[in-house]
Amino acid sequence: MAATDTLPSAPATSTPSNSGSSQLPVPPKIAALLAGLTVLTGAVIGLMTSFNDVHWTPAQATLVATEVAAFWALASAVTAHLWPQPKKQPVAVAGTVTAFVSATLSLGIGFAWWQLTQSQKCVPDQPGHSHRRSGLGTGGTEHC
Repeated sequence: MAATDTLPSAPATSTPSNSGSSQLPVPPKIAALLAGLTVLTGAVIGLMTSFNDVHWTPAQATLVATEVAAFWALASAVTAHLWPQPKKQPVAVAGTVTAFVSATLSLGIGFAWWQLTQSQKCVPDQPGHSHRRSGLGTGGTEHC
């Protein structure tokens, strides 16, 4: 194929201006606020896990991040649904409610499972056994 040969391009399509497809569900400032809050929440979770403020397994951190994402998706869908200009989208709200409930249930089950497996590893009759928080330099971890 020579350098001057070009491939045929697809015909240009246009959408009618009244189709509403170019209209955002919420104003750009509101969308930016919701996106910023989502990023800020993710950054806080990342910092908490990086500096060992919380003692989560990687699976638990994933469950928490999924829960946060589902929450902000729900907040965005409800905001778009209640905004006066765009067409109402109850299916979007129902879908994000389903995702949020599923994430909440999996988060609760994941942490309950972890707590159950940790309590089975604990042997209470060991010498020096305690469930109190440890002192300096231990990062606040518990004995079991």
